[in-house]
Amino acid sequence: MNSYVDLDELNRTEMIKYEVEAKYFMALDPQVSKTSDIFFMKSLIDLDDSIFKIFFAEEVFSILEQINNYNYFRGIAPNTKRADKWYGSYYLRLDGNQRAYSRQTYSMLEYLSDMGGIVDILNVLGVALCAPFLSKMLTGALIKSVYYI
Repeated sequence: MNSYVDLDELNRTEMIKYEVEAKYFMALDPQVSKTSDIFFMKSLIDLDDSIFKIFFAEEVFSILEQINNYNYFRGIAPNTKRADKWYGSYYLRLDGNQRAYSRQTYSMLEYLSDMGGIVDILNVLGVALCAPFLSKMLTGALIKSVYYI
């Protein structure tokens, strides 16, 4: 069974896919010695799916995935002793390297900076929030100065 990562899948539990491969099947033949080397590699998956990256930490986990498979065939000499004969073997090998997958979302800060800069956006938000209060304070100050006794 081989596992691989589907980064297009949004659900974290369904992101790791499993498949059964038929290439591991080895039909035995008394005239041929068969060897299969199966290479595995550790893969790190880094998920940073939060829109507000300040509050949530990223999630990192690892899986083991198959990267290669080599098959070798060798004829068995007829005069070989019965104890020295072997018909099939599997070698599982773990690669020392690691593969890294990363998925990041477009965060709110990146969106604001693309809209025109964080300082300008914060300035516009501040003016929009304070404008109703300032207009009422200006109207009150003008009425007070006109009708001041």
